Amino acid sequence: MISKPELFYFMRTNKLLCFFLFQIAFMALPLKSIGQVKLSFVPTIGGAEISLDKEYLLKELGKVTFTKLKFYFGLAGDTSSKSYFLIDLEKKSSCLVEFPLQKNSLNNEFAFWCGVDSFTNTSGVYMGALDPLNGMYWTWQSGYIGIKLEGQIRSMNGDSVSFEYHLGGYQNPFLVCYPVAFKNTKSSDLLVGLDLGRFISFAYQNFPKKVMTPGQDAYLLGKIFSESFYLLDNEK
Repeated sequence: MISKPELFYFMRTNKLLCFFLFQIAFMALPLKSIGQVKLSFVPTIGGAEISLDKEYLLKELGKVTFTKLKFYFGLAGDTSSKSYFLIDLEKKSSCLVEFPLQKNSLNNEFAFWCGVDSFTNTSGVYMGALDPLNGMYWTWQSGYIGIKLEGQIRSMNGDSVSFEYHLGGYQNPFLVCYPVAFKNTKSSDLLVGLDLGRFISFAYQNFPKKVMTPGQDAYLLGKIFSESFYLLDNEK
């Protein structure tokens, strides 16, 4: 079992440094538009794509069923409301997004935000992907839910336990908004995997089964969620 104070100190220190460097890299350095990109988000367990309301085997825990998955995806270096997309696994079409791709002209990176930045959280209520009617907004005091994951785990003996992770918060040191970057991308059609097996295995064994408010647990879980993205090999 990992000590939460130690985990929080390590992740907070590194996050603040990475967050600062990330903003410098994508707002200060020159960017260039290189055309249109199609980005597909693919949630996986053991490298295989998954769907909602189906059981999947996790060796450490038993069988897991995800009933809801939503999260915000934002374009790096852009804090306008138009830069945000709501990925909702219940609506498969939302997992494919298209936008003008900008790569850092110096290191050829593609990057995005996972979650909602502080500026957007404190700038009133928006329409479109950020519309409160999408069920991803708490109140003006707490702001947006950046990540929402729900489901249940059925152990080998048949016991079933539900989990609900509604992760958000815009005040430091618990800002639920994380940079995700991939280097040396060569294609305008990108497949981005989301390893839910990795995330839920860690979350279920180290955190409460329900995290529904901003704070340390939401921040740490959001960080682990953001680190579960990986680039699928579609560039053969």
